Amino acid sequence: MNLTLKYLRYFVCAAKHGNFTKAAEELHISKSSVITAITNLEKEFGFDLFIRLPAKGLNLTNEGRRVLRRALSVLEEIKSFDDEVSGLGATLNGELTIGCYGVFSPYFMADILSELKKKYPDLTVNVIECSLEALHRHLFQSEIDVLFSWDTPAPTEDIRFEVLRSVDPFVILPQSHPLADQEAIGLRELSSYPMVLFDPGTIVPSHYLQYFGTKEHQPEVILRCNSSEAVRGYVGAGLGFSLLHIRPPTSTTYNNRRLIYKPIKDKVEANHIIAGHLYPTSGVPTRKVSVFMDECKKLFQSKRVSTFFIDSLGRC
Repeated sequence: MNLTLKYLRYFVCAAKHGNFTKAAEELHISKSSVITAITNLEKEFGFDLFIRLPAKGLNLTNEGRRVLRRALSVLEEIKSFDDEVSGLGATLNGELTIGCYGVFSPYFMADILSELKKKYPDLTVNVIECSLEALHRHLFQSEIDVLFSWDTPAPTEDIRFEVLRSVDPFVILPQSHPLADQEAIGLRELSSYPMVLFDPGTIVPSHYLQYFGTKEHQPEVILRCNSSEAVRGYVGAGLGFSLLHIRPPTSTTYNNRRLIYKPIKDKVEANHIIAGHLYPTSGVPTRKVSVFMDECKKLFQSKRVSTFFIDSLGRC
């Protein structure tokens, strides 16, 4: 089989854009060169990589999706080799692109980037903030090197990840709430009060209403917000209670209202903060990925992040 890395790169780029023209523009080559490369690959493989849809672009075939996973792995292996050879000295250069779940960025990324910059001043670090679904798409399309996010309900075997911390939901209340004086609060107690729901429209953390069980035990949702700061503002104004996973170090809202944070009495299923990367063929990640993973683990093993979390009294 006569394959070239150039053809594999062209194929990955075409798969990323779903369009020959956009792939050619990114690669700074002619559209015909991309089409020729894909056609040659398909002749070598003996099957189609794409379904061509007039006026709609390209869809990967089932075989094309499998080839894409392997092509990404091969290209990652080449990059790993290059990084290993060029990074044999003390310095580390090049680019590292981190995909970060947007909610995490203001809490954790600044410390991680600060340590990387201090230790590896020649390393250029880029951060892409996006939803959980988009993070996985960016990783499989090699648009990011690592992701920093919540885990997913069905983790894929193609991603190797480290669990950095287990995280429980906790209750936030206005000072005037009837349950504000309790040391911990049961979900059944909360269900009779109105709720401001943090609903960022992502697959995890699990929808907060699921903690209450069946529909008849769920509270009345009076507001849905895709911003945790908006949730805190509405709760501080006395409109209802809410559940969150990460707490800011301050108990004061933007409009200067005081909040109360309380653990949950019940057993609840924890979510997990993870850092992950595509599983390389060799089993060994690039040096740039390794140093990022190490900094993540160091941060979450330190006491600096402990104030952001409240454990329930009965974790599952």
